[in-house]
Amino acid sequence: MKVLVVQPDLRAYRLPFFNALGECPGMSLTVLHSGEDIPGTSFSQIVSPKKRIGPLNLQMGALDFARGFDRVVIGLDMHWWNSIMAPIVLDNSEERLVYWGHGMGRSTIANLLRRRAIGRARAMIFYSDCGRRLAESEGWPKSKLFVAPNTMWVTNSEDMSMSHKRYLLYVGRIQDRKRIDLLIEAYFHLSTEMKEKYSLVIVGSGDSRYALERDVVDRGLKSVVFINGTTDDFALKKLFEKAAAYVSPGHVGLGVLHAFSYGVPVVTCESDNHAPEFNFLKNKVNSLICVPSVTALSNSLNTLLCDSDFYSRLGKNAFSTYLKEAHPSLMLKGFTSALL
Repeated sequence: MKVLVVQPDLRAYRLPFFNALGECPGMSLTVLHSGEDIPGTSFSQIVSPKKRIGPLNLQMGALDFARGFDRVVIGLDMHWWNSIMAPIVLDNSEERLVYWGHGMGRSTIANLLRRRAIGRARAMIFYSDCGRRLAESEGWPKSKLFVAPNTMWVTNSEDMSMSHKRYLLYVGRIQDRKRIDLLIEAYFHLSTEMKEKYSLVIVGSGDSRYALERDVVDRGLKSVVFINGTTDDFALKKLFEKAAAYVSPGHVGLGVLHAFSYGVPVVTCESDNHAPEFNFLKNKVNSLICVPSVTALSNSLNTLLCDSDFYSRLGKNAFSTYLKEAHPSLMLKGFTSALL
């Protein structure tokens, strides 16, 4: 079976999944994207230039390339011209076209386009079971709905919940929506004794980093450390090993599963803007979820750090969640089921 997956770019965290998919017996995988060609993969690549047309993005020639494949997988994103046009342009789309993504969004018009597109496609692969259930409740045909948990393929995953913990950790892009400012403010309000025992390590880069570093200096927080971002699994494992928790007060996504893959619980705040990976969080079971305020977050961090048995138990449950609900094998199984 010849399979084409259309992606905006080829991100590092996707490579292990596409390599595994490309190694499936009887499957010849090609990934079309608009990023840099990456050597040494088990799948073929087509690099297609990207063009902006009004509010939409277009990957030049993508649907022309798609004509030669048995299955064509495209993200269900109405910001991309190919997503909208695929069921119209592709011959026999009811047998060949597979959509992949979150599912419904907040725009009524975009959701109308999504429903029409799915109606002319073979299947829809959701990032989470929550998205599948919502689609099912709205009357989408069950036979078309599949789930491939959108997870991190961590090469050195290990339950490190019982290792000695020395700090709170944030890893990811430093953006305003992550609310690292709230984390620093909450950490500032912890007792001096607590800050001496547990430092705060912030790993990543972004437009907000300089302002946050200045804030840390102004507050005299010598126990807050900034480290440049990395995608190296060995370096990340060493960072997570000593982390009592992964803390991202604002938007959380794949970072949840990266932390869980190392047996590290997550601390975040309630929000309507989290990615679907938020649904893996179970408050006081594998994570702590509080209201988005300095006081609430500071109290949650204090509760966590005052009891090493508590954060170890949350971490152990986090690793169990990764294995049972978000393991890479589940993603591969859900994805291939929609193609066969």
